[in-house]
Amino acid sequence: MIWHKELYVTDNLKNIEKLKWKIDHHAGLIDVFVIVLSPQEDETFQIISNAQFSTKYMRKKEFYAIGLARGIIHSRVLIGKIFEDVYQKTGNYHVKEYFLSEQMLQENLL
Repeated sequence: MIWHKELYVTDNLKNIEKLKWKIDHHAGLIDVFVIVLSPQEDETFQIISNAQFSTKYMRKKEFYAIGLARGIIHSRVLIGKIFEDVYQKTGNYHVKEYFLSEQMLQENLL
């Protein structure tokens, strides 16, 4: 899992570093969802429950996490905030391209 440097997180979550560690190590978390950039060209995000990351199929895939939320409703609200923030910064809703270009920039600076 690649974690976005400025991860979006809902207010109902605490100890974010500990949660990230648990997700990376497939520890059991209830009602925690990760918002990732979708690998599908026609989708921007996927909301994936932590439980799904413990499957063999999901362990083999690499994801770019943009946000963390407790509860599916909070996940959807957080996605709205992400779209709003990107629009404020760029003047458009090209969210996926924004995060991909930002990630490439971070990798080149390291």
